Amino acid sequence: MSVMGGQRQVPTWALVAAGAAPSVLLTSSIFARLATTSPYDSIGQTMSVLASTGRHGGWIMTAGFVLSALAQIVTAAGLYVLGPLPRITLRTRA
Repeated sequence: MSVMGGQRQVPTWALVAAGAAPSVLLTSSIFARLATTSPYDSIGQTMSVLASTGRHGGWIMTAGFVLSALAQIVTAAGLYVLGPLPRITLRTRA
């Protein structure tokens, strides 16, 4: 963490985790889709269908959900350097 001009910056590891969360989710959905033998419509069905029981590759999507959630938790932990107002603003936009 560095201080420039009186402003504290978000740690690099938090920024990496913020970028990893959607990347992991997208990558795991692609691999789960390649591993499944059941028909899957990415427009009409949610990604949760790829993790449903009875599907080959369901464990891949489940692992993707878990890893993406962990990355989001790490990102949230890295936002401690922000004051309360920016954190509240981020929370209300979601």
